[in-house]
Amino acid sequence: MEVGPPISLGGDIAASGAKAAGKTLGKPQPYASGLNATFRFAGDLAGSPSLKGTLVGIGDKATPALAVTGAFTGSYNATIMVECGCGVIK
Repeated sequence: MEVGPPISLGGDIAASGAKAAGKTLGKPQPYASGLNATFRFAGDLAGSPSLKGTLVGIGDKATPALAVTGAFTGSYNATIMVECGCGVIK
């Protein structure tokens, strides 16, 4: 069973929750993704606005594709887990 999708989903939930608690609630915002939250943190940690902007740009492009892939992979894994738990497959 893959662990990437649940970790990614957890990051996305945390990032979305942080955005919802912020002052921009209800206003247009860039993607609320765990990937971009990590990239923003890395850019801030490095002290480089340029690096932060580059990483966030990559995250804006990668997030939709990774979200779809993660959703399908997570659904597949959940289905297999239920089937194994119910004895449908062994």
